[in-house]
This record gives sequence, C-alpha cells and structure tokens, in this order.
Amino acid sequence: MTSRAVGSAFARLPASVVEPAMGRLRADLGPAARERRHAHLIGQESVDYGYRLVVAGES
Repeated sequence: MTSRAVGSAFARLPASVVEPAMGRLRADLGPAARERRHAHLIGQESVDYGYRLVVAGES
C-alpha cells in the first residue's frame, strides 16, 4: 500500500489518471526543472524571504 492509498482522494482515482500526473510532478520537482526555474538565484549572496516580525506593545 502506498502512502497515497491511506486517506487520499488519489486512492479513488484509476492508475491511468494518477500515474501520468505523478510522472509530471516528479519532473517538476526534479533537479533539472528546479535549476531551470531558479537559475537566477544561484549566484546571489543573499535572499529576502519576506519574513517580518511585528511586535506590538509598549516600548
């Protein structure tokens, strides 16, 4: 039993639908796709992830 088969909507779909979709997902998450999408970040020395801390109260 795969982890998808436990409590997943994918367990109800036929393999003919799920397997091609999983193949596309593997390709999207693979190193070649990741490098292609994020090539502009490779040479950067810093990254702003957008995290902000807001503290309310008395100073």
